[in-house]
Amino acid sequence: MIKTLSSVILVLSIVPACFSLSGMSDQTSPENNEVALSNQSAHSYHLRAEDLEQHRMLAQSWRYHPGDDLAWADPDFDDSDWESTNTFLSPHNLPESGWNGIGWFRLHLTVDSSLVNKPIILDMWLRGAAEVYLNGKLLTTFGTVGYSEDTEIPSSDRSPKEFSFGPATENIITVRYSSQKWERILEMGYGAGFQFTVADTEWYIVHRTDAVRETTIHRMFFTALPFSLALLHIMLFFYYPPFRENLYYSLTMLGFAGITFFSFQDGHIITAQLQIRYGGLAYLFRGLTLAFLTLTLYYLLRRIIPRYIYVIAGVTIAIGIWGYFRPFGIREDITNIVMTMVLCLLLFEMFRHKPQHAHDLWIIKAGFVLLFVTVAYQYLVQYTIINPIAGLVETYIYGVVALSVSMTIYLSRKFGRINRDLEVQLDNVKTLSAQTLEQERKAKEQEIERRLLEADNRRKTKELEDARQLQISMLPKEVPDHPAFNIAVYMKTATEVGGDYYDFHTGNDGTLTVAVGDATGHGMKAGIMVTVAKSLFHQLGSQRNIPDTFHHYTESIKKLKLGQLYMGLTLARIKDGTMTLSAAGMPPVYIYRAETDIVEEVRIKGMPLGSFSGFPYEQREVNLSPGDTVLFMTDGLPELFNDKKEIFDYPGVEQIFSKTGNEDPEEIIRQLVRAGDSWQNGAPQEDDMTFVVIRMK
Repeated sequence: MIKTLSSVILVLSIVPACFSLSGMSDQTSPENNEVALSNQSAHSYHLRAEDLEQHRMLAQSWRYHPGDDLAWADPDFDDSDWESTNTFLSPHNLPESGWNGIGWFRLHLTVDSSLVNKPIILDMWLRGAAEVYLNGKLLTTFGTVGYSEDTEIPSSDRSPKEFSFGPATENIITVRYSSQKWERILEMGYGAGFQFTVADTEWYIVHRTDAVRETTIHRMFFTALPFSLALLHIMLFFYYPPFRENLYYSLTMLGFAGITFFSFQDGHIITAQLQIRYGGLAYLFRGLTLAFLTLTLYYLLRRIIPRYIYVIAGVTIAIGIWGYFRPFGIREDITNIVMTMVLCLLLFEMFRHKPQHAHDLWIIKAGFVLLFVTVAYQYLVQYTIINPIAGLVETYIYGVVALSVSMTIYLSRKFGRINRDLEVQLDNVKTLSAQTLEQERKAKEQEIERRLLEADNRRKTKELEDARQLQISMLPKEVPDHPAFNIAVYMKTATEVGGDYYDFHTGNDGTLTVAVGDATGHGMKAGIMVTVAKSLFHQLGSQRNIPDTFHHYTESIKKLKLGQLYMGLTLARIKDGTMTLSAAGMPPVYIYRAETDIVEEVRIKGMPLGSFSGFPYEQREVNLSPGDTVLFMTDGLPELFNDKKEIFDYPGVEQIFSKTGNEDPEEIIRQLVRAGDSWQNGAPQEDDMTFVVIRMK
């Protein structure tokens, strides 16, 4: 109960910090300074020397009139009936007479005699364009005032302007101002007006330099730190992808870098429009940061991320995108609810879940505690409950850094712990082996040998099974569905990985190419040769001249330097009743003639492929008639021994084929296999057995 309550309190403290980032990005905007000055009256403002040392903002006591008339710049013009207002034009404090995109503001100003002819800085912040007049004379311009978005050129100049007051103590400052995009600006929660500030020149230069330097340092440090951490962890992920938390965390740090980069804007942005854009980007990166922080913590805690967490991460990203377009309006509404729920979920999960693999989770919790302390302090100061300590106000960023560093320390310790565990395990194995050799040599050696043998057998079995599956995958998944032939195939290996091979290729002109092969021996080495033959068949099998194809096979195999590995191969092409074939170290091909009920033997002698370069392979052509059946096979059945060490031999194959040649190809193969099983009589199969039967339609 206490832990849960603490988690809720922590979340409620963290959430405002997350949302305050965009507010921090608009510190120089007039919305944050809309307060009355103590020495202003409803009709004029008295400017003193001490005001210039405080970078005095002249916000109120202005008189406003909508529309445009250059006569209003005249210092003698009677503006007594003008509306009193401020210049911010904020969404909740527009002039009563309205704003239609252009208007005039006049300020009656009395000046101390000490300020006569004294250089004064005019620093104007605006979301439009303005012409500034002093006592009826044009003092400076910011952009180009216009009556529409096409004619207005908003100011992009943040440079301060220097001027001085004349001997007169009564002065009139007049601002002709236009903001044609005011409706869009107000919709986003910003003011569409301007901020008019005056300051002592020397004081302003020092103050401005210090402010820019401080902001630059903060921006560089608090952006470079998370960005560096992001690069570090993305490299760790690339080196070892199973540690996905490094990927998620690197994206989280990129989000933090984006937040800080676009939040510390003072002294770097030159236009109000750019300030609005930066504020929106801070919101966008905050949504991305929370999304990937969620993925990071869940993966650290569970190693599996539920689907609903991906949905939540997507929602936070969508909220960030929405916030990019509505950076202020959304801040007080759905964003608070959604992000509070997400952080509550994260903290509840972190304090509730105690995974065995997360030994140093307290480090991350410490980071959250530091974040809580800095955020709590910041809000106590902002709500004037306590006074700032040593001038510190915005401390949330230090909490973010603490969380970032704690997460990096945790991931680094985890990575180091895994390496240390591996080293310890290796040392233990070495120590145990040494003790075993010294103290229990015979017994332990037998046990180790037995276990190693079992492990080796399991490994070999697994490797052989993988190789067998690979070999099976290389065989055709199904026989060709050819309108001119009925085809059936059969293969039975002597071991897990056989050396037999068959394949088909159907050309565009209907030519059927058949390959039946037998690698030397069987097992893994034979499987390697089958893989080579498969690749060469797809590359060279469609060539017209079979002997040339065999020569290419031989040269390719020799280049691989496989030692005493060779490949026997029968290659035949059948088209329009003509079969062209050749053989390299393979059994004869049998042809059952349907018309005469006679089996013909086609025996072609040749050396296995890969043995001799330039061997003169013979190519023959045989005519086939409808009903004729062709039997291709390896030497598995003819050279099959029974329990009495008697060989089946080729006449036995020919005899069975002559009796079954008029049957379907599947039935022919069944009879051959049945004859082999009967002949074997329990004796082990010592060679692979393969049949390919093709019957002419």
